[in-house]
Amino acid sequence: MPAYNASPALILSVGTRVTLVNNAAVDSGITATQQAKIESVAGVRGGTQFSVFNSTNQPVTIEIAPHDQDVNYLQLQNGDTGNETSNPVVCPAGMALSFTTAGPYIRGLFGTAPTSGSLTITR
Repeated sequence: MPAYNASPALILSVGTRVTLVNNAAVDSGITATQQAKIESVAGVRGGTQFSVFNSTNQPVTIEIAPHDQDVNYLQLQNGDTGNETSNPVVCPAGMALSFTTAGPYIRGLFGTAPTSGSLTITR
């Protein structure tokens, strides 16, 4: 799977689909995915709706950051999305999840590196 790295983030535009993990079986020990930058849309403020498709065998926590540096990434909280709770946004293994965030940087963090499947995010 592509791991978080210092190279430029993938761009996540309206209507795009980005694969953050592609066939986890070929990699091992990587828990932080490649990062994506949420492309801004002129005149639109606030959150943007996303969907995560997690076909891996591990749950993934969604993280966001104001600046693209590994140490800046923090768990996206349900409270950040306008809901009343403050629990981390976690997409279970083999499931899909929709959420809202402004980012501007986003990535997935696995507690245990997955050994199968992919992780895709759409906007």
